[in-house]
Amino acid sequence: MNESIPITSFSPPISSGASYITITQPPPPQPSAPESDLLKSIRQALSATTPIPYESPRRTVFSGRDGDEELCWLDRTVTWSIGGIQRRKWTFETETKDQVLWACFTSFDSNRFTKHMPFMDTPVKPSSTSSSQKPSFTTAPASDRDIISTFGAFSQVRPSTTADHAASSMNAAQAAKFPSGYKVRCICIFLTSFAMIYTKEGGMEFATNIPFHVKTARELVNGGLMIERVVGEDEEDGDHLPTLFTLSAPYDEVKVVGFAHKIKKGYTLPYSRSASQSPELEAEIIVDPPPQPGSSPKPTVPSFTKSESIIFLSSDSTTIGNRIIVSHDHQRQKARLWRYVQETPDVFPKPEQHPLTSRYVHSLGIPNSQSNPSEATTTTKLPTSPGPSKPSIPVSKSAVPATPTQDTIAASLALAEQTARPKAPGPLDPRNTLAPNGLSKRHTRIQSTSRNELSITMDRMALGGRTGGATGEELVPRLVDDGQMRPEFWMQCMYEVDAPNDLTGKPPEVTAMVVDSQSTLLVTTVAIHISTTQTLHLFRLSVAEDFTCTPQKSIPALAAAPVNCIRTIVLDIIFIRPNHSIAVITYDCHELDIHVTDPESTKADSSDMSIPTMDMDISQELGKRPLGFKDPIRSAVTVVYSDQSERRIDLRLWPTARALTLSFMTMAVALPTEVTWEIRKRYLVKWMKRNRVGYDEEEFECFAEAVMETVRKDELEGAGAGSRKQPPIYGQRIASMAIKPDSWTKLANSSSHSTLSHDPALRFLSKPHSDSSSHTVNPAMIVPEKVTNPSELAAPVMMTLHLVAEAAMTASYRHTDVALLAPLLIKLGRFTRMDYADYWSRFCPESPDAWAPVDAYDFEPDSKLYVRPPDFFDYIRQRLHYQNGISPFPVPLSISQQRGWTPSFEYGRVDPFGTTKFALDILTALTEPSGPDNSPLGRARKMVMVMQGYGGQMDYQKLPFGLMVPVMEAIRLCQDQPPMDWPAVAYDIVDRPDLAKMASGDGGFTFGDAYKYKREHDGKKEKKTIRDIVQEAKMAADGLTVQPEANDPFSREFTDIRFGIDRRMEEVERMLQSSYVTTVKIHGRPELNESDLAKEHQGFAILISERTMSLSLGRSIYTFGSLGQIDSDSYLIPRLELNVRLVPHGVTVPIEVNRIQPDARVWAEFHNGTAAALRIARPARGVDSTWIAYNRPAELTSEHAGFILGLGLNGHLREMYTWHTFSYLTPKHDLTTVAILIGLAASYVGTGDLMITKMLTVHTPALLPVGSAELNLAFTTQMAGLMGIGILYLGRKDRRMAEAALQEIGGRDFNRIDVTNEHREAYSINAALAFGMIMCGQGANSSSPADLEMIAKLRALVHGQPSAPDGKNSQPIYDVTITSPAATIALGLMFLKTGRQDIASMFDIAHTPLILSRIQPSTLLITTLARLLILWNDITPSVEWVTSQVPKKTAENDELQGYEDAIKDSYDLAYYNIVAGVCFSIALKYAGTADQRAETTLIHYYDAFTKTANQSAPNYDAQIKRSAVRDSLNLVSICLGIVMAGTGELNALRRFRFSHGQLAPFIKYGSHMTTHMALGMLFLGGGRYTFGTSNAAIASLVAAFYPRWPNTSSDTKGLLPALRHLWVLAVEPRCLIARDVDSGQTVYIPVKIKVREGNEIRTFQYTSPSLIPDFSNLVSISIDSPRYWSYFIDLESKPLSEFAKNLMRFQTIWVKRRSGYLGYGEDPRGNRSVFARVGFRIGDTVTMDHPTGSKDERARVAAELKHFITSFSTDVRTVSFADWLCSGEPESRLEGMMLSYCQQSLLECLLLDKLSTLGPLTTLYRSRYFTGPEGDLQSPSTAIALRNLLLATDYYQHAFYKHFGGRLPNNMVRPPLIRSQLIQAAASMLDDFARQLRQNDPEVSAIIKRYYRGEALRQTEAGSKEEREHQNGLLRKMAFYLVQARVTVPEQILAIREIITEARQDGGLSSFGRFMDPETLERSLLIVMRSFINTMYSAHMWPHRVQHLEDIRDAAGGN
Repeated sequence: MNESIPITSFSPPISSGASYITITQPPPPQPSAPESDLLKSIRQALSATTPIPYESPRRTVFSGRDGDEELCWLDRTVTWSIGGIQRRKWTFETETKDQVLWACFTSFDSNRFTKHMPFMDTPVKPSSTSSSQKPSFTTAPASDRDIISTFGAFSQVRPSTTADHAASSMNAAQAAKFPSGYKVRCICIFLTSFAMIYTKEGGMEFATNIPFHVKTARELVNGGLMIERVVGEDEEDGDHLPTLFTLSAPYDEVKVVGFAHKIKKGYTLPYSRSASQSPELEAEIIVDPPPQPGSSPKPTVPSFTKSESIIFLSSDSTTIGNRIIVSHDHQRQKARLWRYVQETPDVFPKPEQHPLTSRYVHSLGIPNSQSNPSEATTTTKLPTSPGPSKPSIPVSKSAVPATPTQDTIAASLALAEQTARPKAPGPLDPRNTLAPNGLSKRHTRIQSTSRNELSITMDRMALGGRTGGATGEELVPRLVDDGQMRPEFWMQCMYEVDAPNDLTGKPPEVTAMVVDSQSTLLVTTVAIHISTTQTLHLFRLSVAEDFTCTPQKSIPALAAAPVNCIRTIVLDIIFIRPNHSIAVITYDCHELDIHVTDPESTKADSSDMSIPTMDMDISQELGKRPLGFKDPIRSAVTVVYSDQSERRIDLRLWPTARALTLSFMTMAVALPTEVTWEIRKRYLVKWMKRNRVGYDEEEFECFAEAVMETVRKDELEGAGAGSRKQPPIYGQRIASMAIKPDSWTKLANSSSHSTLSHDPALRFLSKPHSDSSSHTVNPAMIVPEKVTNPSELAAPVMMTLHLVAEAAMTASYRHTDVALLAPLLIKLGRFTRMDYADYWSRFCPESPDAWAPVDAYDFEPDSKLYVRPPDFFDYIRQRLHYQNGISPFPVPLSISQQRGWTPSFEYGRVDPFGTTKFALDILTALTEPSGPDNSPLGRARKMVMVMQGYGGQMDYQKLPFGLMVPVMEAIRLCQDQPPMDWPAVAYDIVDRPDLAKMASGDGGFTFGDAYKYKREHDGKKEKKTIRDIVQEAKMAADGLTVQPEANDPFSREFTDIRFGIDRRMEEVERMLQSSYVTTVKIHGRPELNESDLAKEHQGFAILISERTMSLSLGRSIYTFGSLGQIDSDSYLIPRLELNVRLVPHGVTVPIEVNRIQPDARVWAEFHNGTAAALRIARPARGVDSTWIAYNRPAELTSEHAGFILGLGLNGHLREMYTWHTFSYLTPKHDLTTVAILIGLAASYVGTGDLMITKMLTVHTPALLPVGSAELNLAFTTQMAGLMGIGILYLGRKDRRMAEAALQEIGGRDFNRIDVTNEHREAYSINAALAFGMIMCGQGANSSSPADLEMIAKLRALVHGQPSAPDGKNSQPIYDVTITSPAATIALGLMFLKTGRQDIASMFDIAHTPLILSRIQPSTLLITTLARLLILWNDITPSVEWVTSQVPKKTAENDELQGYEDAIKDSYDLAYYNIVAGVCFSIALKYAGTADQRAETTLIHYYDAFTKTANQSAPNYDAQIKRSAVRDSLNLVSICLGIVMAGTGELNALRRFRFSHGQLAPFIKYGSHMTTHMALGMLFLGGGRYTFGTSNAAIASLVAAFYPRWPNTSSDTKGLLPALRHLWVLAVEPRCLIARDVDSGQTVYIPVKIKVREGNEIRTFQYTSPSLIPDFSNLVSISIDSPRYWSYFIDLESKPLSEFAKNLMRFQTIWVKRRSGYLGYGEDPRGNRSVFARVGFRIGDTVTMDHPTGSKDERARVAAELKHFITSFSTDVRTVSFADWLCSGEPESRLEGMMLSYCQQSLLECLLLDKLSTLGPLTTLYRSRYFTGPEGDLQSPSTAIALRNLLLATDYYQHAFYKHFGGRLPNNMVRPPLIRSQLIQAAASMLDDFARQLRQNDPEVSAIIKRYYRGEALRQTEAGSKEEREHQNGLLRKMAFYLVQARVTVPEQILAIREIITEARQDGGLSSFGRFMDPETLERSLLIVMRSFINTMYSAHMWPHRVQHLEDIRDAAGGN
């Protein structure tokens, strides 16, 4: 069959981009005079590496999802078009020295679509998770146990503190847009010196420095680009300059490509659903070839030459040919085929010896003549998954808008610039002027026009060297040293072919493509076309044990191009033969001839539609022959003709009908190539003759004719059968398909028809058609009355399509395909076996070929054909009954294996039966008795895991009713008892979205849409009237109200839920607001004159301003982490308003400048900026280095410095680029420097990051080498640097840093510091805290000599150095008054929680009055605190224990009568300080616990100190005593806030509010500060957060609340004010929130929490939202409430479960409310539950079993349903179902019945919480009424519905209670989802209808008898139309009876009849007559028939078959 396929052509699309550019681009300037030879020579020398200018637009075309996409560019303009419509345009007008060189699309992996952080050179412990998984968990510095001990339980779930998402995740802003594993589509534009990358979706752009000119760039597999640079004319192959580079991420560096001798594996495996099987094998790279025997030189590794260029690079990630490159070398005249793999450069092994570096030189494509021939082969085995590459440390600001990881290239370019042009200012030149924000005023880009520059740049990139003048060999060792520029991609040459130039020396046009890719077969084809030889070379790439390339075939061809032709996802080749004919090469090199037609050449009159007009072949036109192709996009390609004309053709020849596509895919697996190609070609010819009709029926009829012609080919060719008229069986046909169709048919064939075919408004329109009476039936479709010699192909073809039809019945949405397949299967059954034809006749009884008589089958059936037609429903029925010896259900591949055929596999080894395989797999797992857990629950869980293996791509609800019922019951079983270690997908399957969210960690409670419902509710509040506004204004004017500070809406919504409806939060906000003028009402003083009154007002304003300046410290704690997302605009910091408004005078008193210290307002603004930044939560979106730099003011201020510190404390300075950091340090603004140093250290807390260490060292003279130049550093800067070291090395026990800090405790040479000695105490305390943080809790292991020496030195610092016996002391002398408190706190932190009595004894408090009077009272506080920090376990929260810690005499104070008053006062001061120190230790141990005993103890001392502090002080001694009490009260206030942090406890709030209102001259700034910080701690983060008790948290709290209170905000004598914010490092989010998974609302729910207290486990009951104990002490959390689905979270399992990790991450438990209940907020006592109602019942089940549709019945159920939906359900599906199917007035009895049934079904599903059963219940109703007496018995839907109902009935009657959990272990019955009465009612109704058909309808009874006798059922003569319809109706009724009664197949009926006939013969009767009478004989015959059928069917099926056994007996002539 050699017919050619006509393809209609059309005019090629006009490039909109090229047209736009051509019109808008100005013409190039013409030279005024010809250039001289000298000028040409100079230009040529300068442009050796400059790309050749182009005058016409260049374009690249891509296949996009929305249409053909085009990028077109010229000069500096680029356009992007889709489908000819321009979408975007880029014009680089400012880049006057640049032009666009290339533009292309690519994809970047979202896991690498992020900027690499600048301070990440320290090694990170490798994580076991892949890059696409979640971030790794902290495992450094020492061990997991050490980290948990130092940083607490939350360190297990925090991202790695060293890498912090850079290695495995994106920043929060990008993660929201691009989820993990997502491919970010980008547009890359390469200019002369840089590249711009734009995301296709818009909104993000990146600039990348490219140190060479780009020739081409192509997309790589898995994302990235392969970049080819322009090669200069003067370059030679011996130059060490690579030409190929790769770019893997927008922020990554370009890397060279390596060349290997051999690459093993590294290819993509077929898709596997197994989670343990990786889709990609790891690559094994052999860089060098093995040594050859003898003395022959070692062969070189093929690499890219200078004259070689890439012509093709495959980027398809679905095939094994996904990493193919084809190149062309015009000098060597070769075309080479390469493969490439991707490697992780970070872990590439480093050679240890310099001689090995020659391999690296050679592997980078740099030929090396000095290679060692005896060198051994180097093998590297590495994972192929792409990983993040380490960025380089920038050494300068890039001259272009570069990205952080481009600094190596930027430095290379800078070096090249300085080397080649030393006089020109480069990026590193000081003359490069900077703008105030640190960026260059004018971006200058280096023009690489020099050969020397390019060489230096390439050497630096390839070899990582530092010197520009070194050679390649000299620079190679530096690759080993600094490890830069290792290849990420490796290439191997697989094959090469000749590509000779033509006679004129012109290189050929080489075209390459990857076609016929069959990934599941691990084979693919690569085609290379050489124009000069006119040859198309085909290579077969395959994978057996290794990747191989084999030449397959060479075909003469003038041109070739890849197209999608007959398969949607597999490419074929269209080529032009030497005779200028066009053909398509498809699978197995089959050629399909096509000819191009031109409809525009037709001159027919379009007004006369009756005249047929045919398209003319273009090739018939004289002198117009096809010569080539261009722009191949999917199925379209442009044909170029000899006259330079072009025509576009679309080769979309694949089928559109779903059943047809699956048929071709199945035949490709089951049938040989010759058969499938014959069918395919015949189908195409017939389909094209019908003008590609769009109807499924017509398309499938073409296929059916092709199949029958192929099957009966020999018969038809031999017999020459004629044609006869016959009505079509595939629906109406379009008449005269050879003629052009009418307008309606053209519309039906258009794309609009396909697009609108499912539109609800159009789907009921019928398609007009022409009369088909004159249609000539294909002879192959006429089945002879008697088949005698069928073809051998009939059986396998029929079996193949039989499996296709069976698969269609396993998917509810594909049942219509059976109507197409059944008639063809009946025809094929006539040529194979009678049972098969009868099987499908029951689905399509009106088919003309159905119900053939027995004598029509006059042939022997194929022996290899199954005796019984494979029935998927019957197979599942047998598995549900655990029958033994069940053969597996046949698959298409078994057909070819059985017959020894080699299938075509044109689609690969794919399984076209996705739904069937899914159903088979899950039901097999459900019914498989093997396995460790064979219980119903164990098998159900195994089934769910099989479903999970499909990745959620298959929905079990798409299964038909009969198959879905067992699956739903198993899911229901798992829903009640799910395991806690499933993935999220598995929980979604069992309808437990609460557990799914817990497993996936989807969303936290703090931010997001959790409060959307509340915002919507609040938005509905009534607006304020004018009266309300005026009233509020008057009240504000009178000072009765103040305007509260603006709060984040998320914060307000959360706090309303957290603390209920009281106004405590508003009161706290009122007290802590500082951005509005404070309004105070004062009493009038008429006795004062105006001057005195003004002075009094000013003094009062000064007192209030001191309080106002302290508010920011408290507000920073209160609003901590309340802002979850920031805008891209500038961040507004609330102003600090110090003015005071006094009423009733109504005057605003400004603060006089000279009344406050100059630095007081500076530090107050610093704290205000810190408070503003601390509002931004750690996971907030949108915070990056660009945003931080954008918010930088033109001149640095203290307010912005505080803002920087706040960002650092929350970890956001990790986002800052290096040059942005330096730009903050360069101006030497003291407070900004302090903020940067402490902020960066806090962002990298506990990591010991090397880069941060270097930065801190520069600002810390104590860490600089001896003899270093003195630095002019401020005192605050030095303290910040030293404290930064402590924070950075927190808990790491770094001896070098600890010794440096210890040295500073004893005091340095303060003469070097430009401050007075009054700051020595602060510096010493600062050094002690740094030392304590470094050694925090590490004292237990301090036993080495170095540690003992360190302890001895600390002892000396505490007690002083003892004098030497001779009076000479060589040891340094310390000022103990300064060093003792510092060394004491250092020792306390070092031995924290160790219980070392020997160390604690150093701090015993003296009991003698004399000694106590000589000790500074504040020192006793620190001494007490340090001793109790060491004896941690001895701390007891009680007043008695506190009293026991105070010396007895001091406590009793009864033996001081004989002492002086001074000693008595000393005792009082000692008492206050000791008690304060003890209280501080209690607060630290019980921080954030809200322990009632600790609270009671602290309140006791708070009240006592408050009473004493408020007493009058008439003399100086009393004032000193009051001041000491005030200081102790300050600390106790802090202690109370620490213990009750985040609780909002009212007792503490009342006391703090009273302290807030105290204003007196003796109440200093420190008192206000502690009061407001305590107030903020009470509502820490609005109640979201509290404090932890880890070592790091305790050290941070000690540093932040060190009891040295300032007198003013600028007081730095005791402690650096910036350290007051270190409490952030102690914060833990421990507010447990319960959220309803359906609504997202935060709900109140009782939670049981088990806590480990020592060796005991106690159970507590909490009501969320609530603060919970420390996670390190939690054992489990369980939800056990009748209103919600229950589950249990184990918090002690090792490793932590995903539930526990996500609970720690988000502090959220998701819950799912059971149906019929209200939440505890709406119904606290449960009285409103539907189950609590008197007389409750689940509707009326009789309504479902036997609906009548009466009005009373519907009204009764409707009332119940309305009440339930209104009160308990807001589900959209429920409301929609109720609106559409449960309301309204019925128009007929049947509609009323359906309305009643739907109402009761919905009510039952809601009450029993089984809403997923609603679909099967409606299906059951449809099966019951629309296939029975009320229906029209339409086939095949009737037969399919009956089979599903029979299977479901059998399951519930015989299998559910026995095998599938219907009966529980305690012998209780578990109610099924579908009541057995309802199933039985439906089955009984259909059984009755079948019985009535047989007994009461004579015509049906008669036709059934003829069926049993094997007679013809159709009339031989065709009657009228009415008679035919009547006959088809009888056949449909008979088919209904056969299916419902389960009548056996005709061959068994024939066998039974023969047995009966033989038994009734005279001989038989005489032989049996001696033993039985005729009546007994008839009964015996029934027993024989039963036994015969039982061999084919199970015994329990017998009752359904009794009735038709008698019919068979009667048909045999019985009684």
